[in-house]
Amino acid sequence: MKPNPLASALLLLLAVVVELPAQQRATNATGTNPYDDLPRSSLSKPGASNSGQANAFGFVPLPAQAGTTNAGSVLGLTNQTATNEFAQLRAMANSGDASAQYSLGEAYDRGKGVPQDDAEALKWYRKAAENGNADAQIKLGEAYLYGSMGVAKDYAEGVDWYRKAADQGNAHAQYTLGSAYRYGWGVAPNDAQAVNWYRKAAENGNVDAQHTLGDAYRYGRMGLVTNFAEAAKWYRKAADQGNADAQYSLGSCYFAGQGVPQDHAEAEKWYLKAAETRGKQAQSISNFATSQLEAAEKGGVQAELSLAYSLKMGIFGQKKDPKEAAKWYREAAEKGNASAQWSLGEMYADGDGIDPDPVEAARFLAKTAEQGDADYQSMLAYRYFKGKGVVQDYGEAAKWFRKAADQGNPLGQSGLGVMCAHGVGVLKNDIEAYKWFSLAAAQGDDESAKNRDRLTQSMSRSEIAEGQRLAREFVARKEGGPSDRVGGQDSATATAAPRFTGTGFFVTDDGYLLTCYHVVQDAGRIAVRTKAGTFSAKIVKSDKANDIALLKVAGKFPTLPVGLSRGMKLGESVFTIGFPNIELQGFAPKLTKGEISSLTGVQDDPREFQISVAVQPGNSGGPLVNLYGNVVGIVAARLADMATLETTGSLPQNVNYAVKSSVLNVLLESMPEISAKLIEPHPAKDRPFEDVEAEAEGAVAVVLVY
Repeated sequence: MKPNPLASALLLLLAVVVELPAQQRATNATGTNPYDDLPRSSLSKPGASNSGQANAFGFVPLPAQAGTTNAGSVLGLTNQTATNEFAQLRAMANSGDASAQYSLGEAYDRGKGVPQDDAEALKWYRKAAENGNADAQIKLGEAYLYGSMGVAKDYAEGVDWYRKAADQGNAHAQYTLGSAYRYGWGVAPNDAQAVNWYRKAAENGNVDAQHTLGDAYRYGRMGLVTNFAEAAKWYRKAADQGNADAQYSLGSCYFAGQGVPQDHAEAEKWYLKAAETRGKQAQSISNFATSQLEAAEKGGVQAELSLAYSLKMGIFGQKKDPKEAAKWYREAAEKGNASAQWSLGEMYADGDGIDPDPVEAARFLAKTAEQGDADYQSMLAYRYFKGKGVVQDYGEAAKWFRKAADQGNPLGQSGLGVMCAHGVGVLKNDIEAYKWFSLAAAQGDDESAKNRDRLTQSMSRSEIAEGQRLAREFVARKEGGPSDRVGGQDSATATAAPRFTGTGFFVTDDGYLLTCYHVVQDAGRIAVRTKAGTFSAKIVKSDKANDIALLKVAGKFPTLPVGLSRGMKLGESVFTIGFPNIELQGFAPKLTKGEISSLTGVQDDPREFQISVAVQPGNSGGPLVNLYGNVVGIVAARLADMATLETTGSLPQNVNYAVKSSVLNVLLESMPEISAKLIEPHPAKDRPFEDVEAEAEGAVAVVLVY
């Protein structure tokens, strides 16, 4: 069931009731850095419980200062031993001992045993850093980021030193490098790289990175698809380490049932833990209840929703009183609030503490659905289909399923497919049923996939092909105008079959994708179909000589890293995922594996690989991927059967070609604004093939040319 939107309303009120400084209550909804500079006063030591992203109240801390790991004994010097020990330390440092160099730098930095001296501190930190000491690398990175120890502020230099420490596995440096990519400190902003480094830091136990990832998955930030289960997982890791913001966020997940079973007792437990951790921010439940009532009586819709929910559930100091809850829901419902209308309709439908009334239930539930929310429409359709709380009406069920389905809602598509397949509420139509089942299945609905497969047993080949065509050309539309669903699907229509089809793959998360030039040449209109829907595309740049084209669509998409082709070896394993012969094989992605058969192409063309990967018409433009998950080429051609037969007297046996990634990189690097967004290639380390395949599958798309 759709996560209860009232939970969000209550959490908003809770954030207001808890007395925080105004600076922290100002939520930064965009997730961008609200500061023009990097004030040291906002920093924390590694292991402190600052969150690295906007916390529950919107505060965005900046990267923490370096740690104080001490490899020597200089901080414990006494008057009796100071001279000897310091001499020994200097001798070790002069001999190239990185730990001694770091300790000597720290002594000068802190004025411990020697007069404080920034220049000397910087000198010895640099020597230690150049010898690979991660703590010293962080100290230098910090100095350049903040312009301390007498150096001029230089973000790029600072980030370079943090990167060296991060590459050694230092979690604090990994977290800071993630923030650099997120906010553009010394590097071009790159969400994919930010997530990559935040994840490394989080997996190494960095509490700030764990909470940052939790927020990213919960709110769909940094190009991640909203995933409440992942959000709750990372919140819990940070909460278990005592991070107050993560404790609060985990409580809100339990309150709303996001990624964890809804459990208000567990929510209160984590809220109280957060309050106890914050100390001065703690506030009693009874005070909250009083403030909640006062806010509702002032007539604010969100406050009315919050109070109604608390009364309905008997939580946060309110005595359970469904009738009083219905009163406050009605107050908000009469003001047109969809959440209140739906909640009141459910109470009437289910007899939840008030007398059941199917007529009133249908009235309020319909008010909600009429506002255009596809989730509410599909849930109302289900109630009419089952007669659950309303008078059973298959015609009304079909109507609301269709409204939701037309907006791309998978529950609506699945429900309408069932009705079309059985002729309930609508005329029986296997082709329409196939279309709707296919669309729902493409969004991950396994039951719809099974229903579609069962349906094909009674369909002819031509009927299946027509169902596939209709599904392929479907474009979701939000009621009242073009769709504004996540992913940015537009209002492009595809009323006729495409003249050509091919494959493409996204290289930036904001919609740049590569395909072959011959796929899109002379196109009147181009559309790109992904799991999220169909999108209009335009050609940004093309290279006819090398058969490459760069397209752009609006939205957020998974990406593939473009690696280096020059390291590929003869016989190395590769694969592609594409969409061959969609009229016959359907538009589900198809994977084929093979090897590098030759390091050159047709007539020893150095720009191409010859590959044994099986390809068919429609594979053109697909990524050629190695087992590390890096694109090393783009599938471009196959040896023509008849021409080869006429020339050699025999048919070619799986002789295909791919343009090398070195050629792709030339095109991409000619556009700095795009190359800056490319994600880094994966290192040459073994990865589970299922992970590599899933990443590639998420980034490929069908290219439709009209």
